[in-house]
Amino acid sequence: MSVSGTALADAGSALPVPPWSTHTMLRPLLLWPAFAALLAFLLIEPMRTEIAAFAGPSSLAGWMLFTFLRLLALAAAVIALYQALPGTSAAVVRAVPRPAAGADPLLTLRAFACFLVVAGHSTGIHFVPTGMPANLEQGGFAWLMAGAPWAGVWVFFVLSGYLMGKGFYSGRYGLNRTDVAAFYRNRLLRIAPLYGLVLLVVVLLTRPEMLTQHYGFELLALLLFTPPAQSPLPVVEALWSVQTEIAFYALVPLLFAGIELLPERLRRPGHLAALMIAVLVAGLAYRWSMIRTYGLAGWNVKTYLPLLGNLDMFLLGMVLNWLVPSAVRAARGRSLLGMALALLALFYGAVAWHFAQAAFGVQRGAYFVGWITVGPMLTGFAAAAVILLMEAHVGGGRTGRALTRALLRGTQWAGILTYAIYVWHEPVFKWFAVSFRGGAGMGPALAGAAVALVVTLVLAGLSYRAVERPFERRKRKSFVRRTNAASEDAARPCPHTTGL
Repeated sequence: MSVSGTALADAGSALPVPPWSTHTMLRPLLLWPAFAALLAFLLIEPMRTEIAAFAGPSSLAGWMLFTFLRLLALAAAVIALYQALPGTSAAVVRAVPRPAAGADPLLTLRAFACFLVVAGHSTGIHFVPTGMPANLEQGGFAWLMAGAPWAGVWVFFVLSGYLMGKGFYSGRYGLNRTDVAAFYRNRLLRIAPLYGLVLLVVVLLTRPEMLTQHYGFELLALLLFTPPAQSPLPVVEALWSVQTEIAFYALVPLLFAGIELLPERLRRPGHLAALMIAVLVAGLAYRWSMIRTYGLAGWNVKTYLPLLGNLDMFLLGMVLNWLVPSAVRAARGRSLLGMALALLALFYGAVAWHFAQAAFGVQRGAYFVGWITVGPMLTGFAAAAVILLMEAHVGGGRTGRALTRALLRGTQWAGILTYAIYVWHEPVFKWFAVSFRGGAGMGPALAGAAVALVVTLVLAGLSYRAVERPFERRKRKSFVRRTNAASEDAARPCPHTTGL
């Protein structure tokens, strides 16, 4: 099925997928209660401050009521979905891009997104060199080191939506109870062990008071991926995006079912492209309305942290799965990796400059509002374009030029370690920033950031070997058992190297 040993079957060899044929055992009417519960789940999170106020002055009571309502809506959505799904069914195997070992462009994209975050949190926040505002006013280039942490997270969201959708689109997971349960299990095995380890280590070393009865509920909230709205003892603030990802994972099967059960004419590339634009415009309208209504004070709780404020990017990535075959055919075997990397370079320049203006510029307020409102939509378009180019490149069986191949292979390790780097970098940077104390020139700032980064990479490498790899092996063994359990599933594709 593969082309040149890589990844996409010829268009004529892909299995035909007539309307409804993949899900004849689904009971669509039972999905409507699931979608209603999904809507409630999405709306509850931005209302957490109102829920806390209703519960009274106690932060514990407010968190308990918020968590109860959120989990109740989630349980209702999952139970309704469970009732609508068959117990087991053969998953339809679609031809999807499958990269050669050690040459996965999407791992390079993950590394790029991680770099945006890490660079932004180092020279943009914790190790800021003196004279950054003056350098911007004088037209200097110090902004090139600033990164753009928000944009990095938004790229992660689009990529996550694509990969989670790819798991179901390719047939690795089917819309049945057995496979949906396996999907949830694999997501927890991927995220929870390292997430819990980092939380406990950071709490023991920097916030031991959280182990006392007074703050114990906050630690429990973090471990349950439902932190209080305003924690008096923030532990690892960057983990908010992991909590948002977990909320998305819970809804992936239902969202995928909703797209799959659209009429066939609405799943054609042109209609889906229009749907993607509509979703991004709806996200823009939501963020703008929240800022107009609640101001910047409500930005975190109403737009930045909730899944509802980021759902457009996840959905955008998921819908890309239906557009990739058309992108492969349009590429006609041409190597598109260089174009994708060039687009990433242009994107980095744009978002790094804008982030530096929003953080240090004279008109930082205007840049900040503009970026948090329009930035997700623009980032979504750029990330979607890069994913389509990269997957069309892989699907066409091309290897690319020597320079792009070298860049691709040289960034695979960073893409593999992305999750560990992300969860460790903030506490490490904060610890080293205490001795840095700001006010240093460019040299000392870069030296401090470099030392903190090296320590982060060491911890990430150790965590990957000791925590992530053992659980990854468990996931793969489970996958082999599932695919061997039913002869219909034997043709499912191998796991994508970016992790499903």
